[in-house]
Amino acid sequence: MAEYQKLNSQIELIQTNGMKELKTMTDLGSHFYAQAHIQDTTFIYVNVGFGFHVQFTLDEAKDFIKKKEEHLQKQADKHSGEADKIRAHIKMALEAISEILMSSK
Repeated sequence: MAEYQKLNSQIELIQTNGMKELKTMTDLGSHFYAQAHIQDTTFIYVNVGFGFHVQFTLDEAKDFIKKKEEHLQKQADKHSGEADKIRAHIKMALEAISEILMSSK
């Protein structure tokens, strides 16, 4: 989610400053960066998952990011709830084991 938030702030910076072109550093992988010159900031390619990149206008990209963040937050909440249930089951199992050990003495 942090990457989408960073991308959203970069898009807002481009729109706020009316930047038509941009010089930046891009990650080529393994934290190896190279200079990049973007001649037209009208469109942006966004990684939408599974190795696919989609060309969006800046406003379309912001809409996609908002929806993606909402989806990721729902999934995080779901997994957090499941983790809480598992944690409670482990605690109950440990208490049961403790009672069994105490009664066998």
